[in-house]
Amino acid sequence: MPFSQSDKEKITAWAAESKINIEAASLSKIERYYDTLIEWSSKINLVSHNDRERIVENHILDSLGALSMIPKSCRIIDIGSGAGFPGIPIAICRPDSYITLLESIHKRGQFLRTAIDAIGLTNTIVVEKRLEDLNPASNYDIATVRALPKRELMMPHIYKILSPSGRIILFVKRGQYSVLENSLS
Repeated sequence: MPFSQSDKEKITAWAAESKINIEAASLSKIERYYDTLIEWSSKINLVSHNDRERIVENHILDSLGALSMIPKSCRIIDIGSGAGFPGIPIAICRPDSYITLLESIHKRGQFLRTAIDAIGLTNTIVVEKRLEDLNPASNYDIATVRALPKRELMMPHIYKILSPSGRIILFVKRGQYSVLENSLS
């Protein structure tokens, strides 16, 4: 199931409705990401088999929905990046920001590196560590949390890696987000 004209139209229509500019170059990168994701999903479990036909709606657009909450030129960490949601779509549309994809599972880390190379992202790195073992050189402005097990237990670790004015964007459910200010500031 390759990326289709219909998929492009869904993203373009969503962007127009959301008043978010997605350039043609970004749309082309989203297509390369999608194709890489589909290819790797046949090798390792990145997206459930039943969900593969709705990747654009359930994952890409959901990830892009956070763009309006993210300031330009900031440092972002995507915690538990997995298949790269929301970090990679955000990185594609925010080339002015620096994105860290945090993933503790090696084979997912390999996929993320492959996707970054296939897309040609220069603003994104993969860190293969557990959140509680992370000790960044400088703190992040934004932490995105979409599918993190035991989220409540991880919150103190997330706050520690945020700048004093940093925020956490929690993906509550598809299309619904909660923004938390750094409670340690």
